[in-house]
Amino acid sequence: MNRDRVVKMVSVLSVSAMLVAGLIISCSGGKSSDNGPGTVTYTDATQATGGASSAKASVDLSSSISDAASGLSSFSNSSGYSAPGKGGATTTDTSSIASIDPRLKKLVDGMMASMKTPAVTSAVSKARASKAKVSMSPGTQGHWTFSGVCSGGTGTFNISADDTSDIGGAYVAYTVNIYFDSCRDAIDPITGLYSVTTGTIHAYDKKMAGNTANTRNATIDLTAQKYNISDALMATDVAKGTFNSNDSGTSTSRTGRNTANGSFSEHDVAMSETGTFYFTNLASDWTWDVDLAGVETVANTGNGNFGLLLAPDYGQSLRLNIGLSNLINKAQKNVDLSWDQWVNGSITIGWTPDLSALGCKSGRITFTTSDLTPLHFATLDSTCPSSGTLQVNNATISYYDPNIDVNNIVITVGTSSASVPDCTGLQGGICS
Repeated sequence: MNRDRVVKMVSVLSVSAMLVAGLIISCSGGKSSDNGPGTVTYTDATQATGGASSAKASVDLSSSISDAASGLSSFSNSSGYSAPGKGGATTTDTSSIASIDPRLKKLVDGMMASMKTPAVTSAVSKARASKAKVSMSPGTQGHWTFSGVCSGGTGTFNISADDTSDIGGAYVAYTVNIYFDSCRDAIDPITGLYSVTTGTIHAYDKKMAGNTANTRNATIDLTAQKYNISDALMATDVAKGTFNSNDSGTSTSRTGRNTANGSFSEHDVAMSETGTFYFTNLASDWTWDVDLAGVETVANTGNGNFGLLLAPDYGQSLRLNIGLSNLINKAQKNVDLSWDQWVNGSITIGWTPDLSALGCKSGRITFTTSDLTPLHFATLDSTCPSSGTLQVNNATISYYDPNIDVNNIVITVGTSSASVPDCTGLQGGICS
């Protein structure tokens, strides 16, 4: 199992640890105190049915960020990052993020798009092609530059890179900087829009001999103005972020730490509103192991904050903040290609202003998964557990095999219970 396979399980952000359960919630019935948010309490099972669907949403959210960030580093080291999915899923689907808030989904999609615009991908592609020409024999140091006109015919990009290989062969390192100056994309034939991008991308990768340790850093600071085919300004996007990753160990056991700070904001001209998705001091400490039988296990402990800020040009702003405190997510890939998941820890939700009258309660959510009853997924691509129990504060969510039980999921609060046939029936989100 080489380094790249490990990285597929614990990507540059690896915020699955921090977000996987971050939104397994439905905030109805929350209580608060003068000393801060109290514990969210459900009053009946029906009230809690919207909670579990946000588990998938949070994983997809983390995978989305990982996907976008991965491209920033991998151009300087072509064997670099790859998104971890959630225990084996091979694609990233952001549709479930709408269960948190449709506006959050829009901003997450926007951040991904801003990091994968034609201007960015074209420059990254040219950086890879140029790097491939540089010799990296022991003791080599190389500096190279490349410039070009952007695909829309106006504006430029410039690539500046330094490659270094230790004379003793102890490490190789790559540093790449890309600069965009009013770089215009070609018009998108589907949307009829084009972007003009200004800003920088920085990436650094250092790989020790034998993959004993690796260090990666990526930074973005991009501003893109979106225009329609009539050259009318539709929106202005600003993406900023710093992503750091370190790992060390052997081919069967590794540890690492990933951190991320950043934001994506979009000012919508027609709506006269700025929406911002932010992540602050997100930190994930992870372990990865594969035993002699081939059972692969990743465990992440996450801390930090992420959230949504909506600010109209005139009027009251709205903020949703979700803080994570030692939130542990453990995923185990089994030999039969099934996988198990354990979620333990807590988060704290805060709304500004107070929206409790609308069902948007601030409060603390605690997740508990017993060692003996993990969430079990029949295949690596399964999106809904076929067995297992998840405790979410005073609500218990029990999963059953849909091929045996018509009601795959049963939610219990006290003496009240409700059931749904599958995970698609657990629709809802943060507000009831």
